[in-house]
Amino acid sequence: MVKELKDDDISIENKISGVSTALSTIAAPFNTDALGGSKPSTIASAFLEEIGDLACGSIAGMFGKVIEHPFDTVKVRLQTQIQFAGPFNCLSATLKHEGIKGLFRGLPAPMLGSMMENATLFFTYRHCQNLIQLVSGKKCSWSIRYL
Repeated sequence: MVKELKDDDISIENKISGVSTALSTIAAPFNTDALGGSKPSTIASAFLEEIGDLACGSIAGMFGKVIEHPFDTVKVRLQTQIQFAGPFNCLSATLKHEGIKGLFRGLPAPMLGSMMENATLFFTYRHCQNLIQLVSGKKCSWSIRYL
């Protein structure tokens, strides 16, 4: 008799183990050398580091834009509309007439751009760091690992 599992029956450790097993299965074809022997999973770990860089860069871009966008909205309104006496007047008028949504109007497009920009930055930083290590023959002491 097979017991049907529900999400509540699975612990976090089992979920993490399952994800690790799935990633190992995906990376398995890369873990062999030309003669069929196994080698360290450098390609798989490099792939995971690159995915981590892209994910962390995207998340950083999203959070940064969510924090920055209301200030940018107030700044643009001050520059384009002469009805406001100053930044606090602009902020209070926007909140009064449009609510909190007024401060985040137009957020998706800049957020997408910021996500791509930061993902590229994180990805490029890792590759430049690896290049410096390769050329110098030394491991950088300022190395940052995200995963």
